[in-house]
Amino acid sequence: MKISLTAITGNAESYAQRWADAFVKPGHFDEVVVVRAIGGAAPDKTLEILQAAGCVTGEYHNAPELAHWEHLDDFAAARNTAARLATVDWLCWADMDDIL
Repeated sequence: MKISLTAITGNAESYAQRWADAFVKPGHFDEVVVVRAIGGAAPDKTLEILQAAGCVTGEYHNAPELAHWEHLDDFAAARNTAARLATVDWLCWADMDDIL
């Protein structure tokens, strides 16, 4: 049985490395998937930091009529995007402000 950790993130550059050190580096999971969901905001380097740590990454985009909105339009849809990117048997999730 393999386990995937999934997460969604906004612009979390300031603590992405701390999160990766807590969840990716110890090797508790067979894969770690993180999806950026920032609405219409400009992206920072969060995904690059997480990719360098070994995460599978993706992006969730707001519905076209809300593309300009600087907030996430559908939290569940963003989390489901991360789940769809996972390739293993079991999923669990953490938020970017969580730490082990």
